[in-house]
Parts: sequence; structure tokens; C-alpha cells
Amino acid sequence: MPVEVELFELDISKISGSTNGIWLFCNEVNELKEPVVWRGKIFIPIPINFEGASKRSAGQSNRPTLTVGNVDGYMTGAIVMYSGLVGAKVTRYRVRANHLDAVNFKEGNPAANPNEYVADSYIINRPESYNKLQATFELALPTETDGASLPNRTILASICPFKYRGTGCGYDGHAIADIDGYALDPHEMDKDQCSKTLYGCQARFGINGQLPFGGFPMADKVAR
Repeated sequence: MPVEVELFELDISKISGSTNGIWLFCNEVNELKEPVVWRGKIFIPIPINFEGASKRSAGQSNRPTLTVGNVDGYMTGAIVMYSGLVGAKVTRYRVRANHLDAVNFKEGNPAANPNEYVADSYIINRPESYNKLQATFELALPTETDGASLPNRTILASICPFKYRGTGCGYDGHAIADIDGYALDPHEMDKDQCSKTLYGCQARFGINGQLPFGGFPMADKVAR
């Protein structure tokens, strides 16, 4: 574990309308090889990288980026479900490891202090890029987005919005099936079209790994 740990809070409650829209991430695990716990909250270990932050005395600030691992397609699903996550709040907490909760250490931690940290908050300005491995977001300071008009939420549960063989999809192999899902000879490239369903995605990428499917299958199970 490094001397200083970065913890991230993604708050989508304002754009999702849910009171449970807080996601907690960390790029590290604790001394026990388990998720980092801070202030009694569990931060899920996931590849995450924040870069480009700086403050200017005048004019528009720079736009830092946040790159998050697309584990099980959750990030691309959220991007589609919540219009790119534009308007979601990102808070980065920088905490010295020796101030983390005692449960992170084999011998406990008498120096644990939940009030020792540095925090910076940003608003997601736009999704910069995303694929089956990761999603990168451009961030802005909250003062730059005050009064901004946020897009309405778009929910696509069973249909993938990505262009077949394009950005987001990424498939570049031989022909698999036509738009109705009927199998093709590998050389019938002129007939090859994806049905845009989860099954169409699985036919091209398999069922045991991460899929770039842009829909959000759980969306139709969310209580309204």
C-alpha cells in the first residue's frame, strides 16, 4: 500500500433520481489484500486513474480526466443509462495510509484518523472514450457547470447503442451472424450484422469474459 491512498466517490444520485447512487472506488487493496475501508465505508478495488488536475488564478481551469476500469460492463452500462454520466459528481479523497481505519491492518491502527484528508470535487463534463476495458471521463470544476442544462436520462436495457465494429463495440473478427442472429460462413462479411442484443455480443466475444455490450440489462428490473 502506498504512503498516500486515493479514494474516489462517484455520486450519480442527482442524475439517477436514486438516494443510493453513491459508488466508492479505490485503485488499491489494504494490508489484508481486501478492499480499503475508510470512515467505515468499503471502497471497491478497481483500476482507476486520475490525472491532469491543476488550478489557475484566472480563466477556465484545465479539464482533468478520470479513467475507470469497465468491470463487467458496469461503466458502459451506466454511460448509456444515464446519458454519459454528465453532471455526476466525482470526489477524490487523498488519505495517508497511516490514517486509514484500523480494520485495514493486521495489527490494527492506533493512528487512524477519519478527519485527516484532502478532498477535491469535480463534475463529469463528458465521456471522452470508452470500450470493453475502461471508460475515460473529462471532468470540470463545479463552478464551471453551475446552471448547465443536463440531458434527460436514456435507458436502453436490451439494445446496444454502439455502432457494430465501431467505437465502443470493437469487434473486428470474421463474419458471425446476420441481423436476425442466423449463423454465417466466416467469409460472408457482406451479410454480417449484429442484432444489437446481448446474445449478439456473446456470439462475438464469448460468454466467459467482459463484454462491450452497451445496453444495461438490469435497467428493466429497476422499480419505477
